[in-house]
This record gives sequence, structure tokens and C-alpha cells, in this order.
Amino acid sequence: MNAFNGWLFLRNTPDKRVIQGGIVGVIGVLLLFLPQILSTETNQLTILGLVLSLAGTYCFSCGNFISSKAQSLHMPLLPTTAWEMAYGSGFLLILTVAIGNEISLPMDKDYLLSLLYLAIFGSVIGFNTYLLLVGRIGPQKAAYCTVLFPIIALMLSTWFEGYKWEWPAVLGVVMVIMGNLRVFGIDSQWLNRYRLFRQRLVDTSSLKKPT
Repeated sequence: MNAFNGWLFLRNTPDKRVIQGGIVGVIGVLLLFLPQILSTETNQLTILGLVLSLAGTYCFSCGNFISSKAQSLHMPLLPTTAWEMAYGSGFLLILTVAIGNEISLPMDKDYLLSLLYLAIFGSVIGFNTYLLLVGRIGPQKAAYCTVLFPIIALMLSTWFEGYKWEWPAVLGVVMVIMGNLRVFGIDSQWLNRYRLFRQRLVDTSSLKKPT
């Protein structure tokens, strides 16, 4: 979506490598969760969840461009991110009250530790690190790094929950990695190095032939 928003708001033509790598990465993520997708019953709630997920992803993409613009104006990252999180939390609080949900804080130890981890590592450290990457390499390339998140989640699930890997998930991991290589042009660098190495071998063989 960052490629689309880059074209929509900034009139930037999407990089061909980003589009190609993005398509490969999306297919890889779908393969990662193919068993769960096939076993999910399609109903109104499922469709609503999908629509809300897409809407959330689009909002995330817009936030990438807002942060990139703020950093280009030399606005400090931590304070601006803090305000963004405050606005988001306030909106969620208003929405929660508006739909009549009860606001409560479970005092369970595991819940509190998980909340603390999410607040410190997942939000303050992780999110600011990601936004710093957005400012340095741009929203389009930085956003593609997020396709690695499901892989990390499944690795943690393998460790803590005994997740069983199936061939679609393994193939999905391979495609996500290939997509990353394509987005950042690493595959082209490797190909160029291989061609250069092969040319050197040919030149060396030619020099060794008797004249």
C-alpha cells in the first residue's frame, strides 16, 4: 500500500523492484497462513474482519508517510511518535466507550508482563526503530520489512507453542526472503557479481591458451 500511497500523494512512480518483491512477499505471507485461511469459515464476521484489517493496514501506510514527512522537516522522532500514539489511544478510548465496551485492567501476572513487553519493546523501541528506518530508506522499502514479522512470530510460536511447520509455510518463508532480496536489489547485486566472476574466469582461460 505504500507504493500506492506514494503514487497517490507524492506522484512517485513505484519502483519496479518494490512492486515485484511486494507481490512475491504477499504470496509468501499467504502461503505461511494457508492452512488457517483454508480452515476459516467464510461469513459476515470474517469479511468484516478482513475489511477492518485492510483499513488498518492502509492507516498504517498513511502513518508511514506522515512520519517520513515529519522527519524530512527535522521534527524529533520520539516526541512526534508519542503524540501519534496519544492520538491513537485517545481515539480507541472514545470508540470503546461509544460502542459500550467495558474498560478493565486484568491484574493477572502474565497479562501485565505481556502488556509491559508490548509497551516497551513492541511500541517504544520497536515502533520508533521502524519509523527511523522509514525516515532513512523511505516508506516503500521500510514497509516491506514488515512481511518478516509473521516469520518471526511463527518462529516464536515454534519455540513456545510447538508450532508444526508444513510445506506451504516453508515455501512462504522462502518467497518472503526472495521478495526482500528483490526489493533491496540484493538479487541483482549477486547476479552482477556472478556475471563478473564468470567473465573473469573466461578472461583467465583465454590468457592461459597458447598463442
